Amino acid sequence: MSPFFGDVVWRGLSTEHVRKGLEGHVDMEELRHLWRPISPWSYLERVRGKQTLLVYAKYRPHLPLDLSQLLIDEFGRRGIPIEVGMLPCGHYTTGEAPFKYLDGWYLGKFLGTRL
Repeated sequence: MSPFFGDVVWRGLSTEHVRKGLEGHVDMEELRHLWRPISPWSYLERVRGKQTLLVYAKYRPHLPLDLSQLLIDEFGRRGIPIEVGMLPCGHYTTGEAPFKYLDGWYLGKFLGTRL
């Protein structure tokens, strides 16, 4: 998870080829602005008053970890309550055992206290 989709594309290792194609035409700030309509940052206020769970994978080359922390911190700065789960794996291994069970546990626990 990241607050800005443009940051993921600009800074991620697996999207390096996209950034190289954009360099010289736009910079990271402009890309962040252009892709703001598809970025979570633009919609944070819409989840105010709603119970929200954020789950992220700790080890992933395509999405720098500090971007996830930035989004978590922004929820806190705005006073929007969240629950956070961190998976000790990469993005692509979240669907594999044992990580898929931990992911399911986060989701089940979250839903179980709200249904």
